[in-house]
Amino acid sequence: MKQKNKTVAERLDEYSLPVPWSGCALWMGRIDERGYGRIYVRGRNTTAHRAAWEVMRGQIPHGLCVLHKCDVKCCVNPEHLFLGTQHDNVIDMSKKGRGARSKIGLPRGVARANTKSSRFHAQATLNKRHVHLGTFATVEEAAAVAAAARQAYWEKL
Repeated sequence: MKQKNKTVAERLDEYSLPVPWSGCALWMGRIDERGYGRIYVRGRNTTAHRAAWEVMRGQIPHGLCVLHKCDVKCCVNPEHLFLGTQHDNVIDMSKKGRGARSKIGLPRGVARANTKSSRFHAQATLNKRHVHLGTFATVEEAAAVAAAARQAYWEKL
């Protein structure tokens, strides 16, 4: 069967690779520079995970994004996807430590108190000001405080 005659569901099935130990279904078609799978649907280039959601769950309401529970950008398993706003996506990213500063292995808004300490600072940048939110015994506590402060700040806007 020619590529143009295949349904979106058939192409998703053909170009996804199930990974048994994680449950992910990795998109093996075109991947963009950010790591997301790409597919043409009705003549429009869209992300493969959005196409997978629409095939398995139906239309995506206006203003909502398709988010990954597994944090694997090229995963198209509908069981690993959920709907949320862009704000939900930012909060989810922050809670999981996927922000720009997470390269050091700590969630966004968390820093070690010092190199010899096992305590962690919670911090946030609010209104272009760096704010210290406290020192905590665990990374999880510090990350929760930092995420809550950012969420409260954004809810006020």
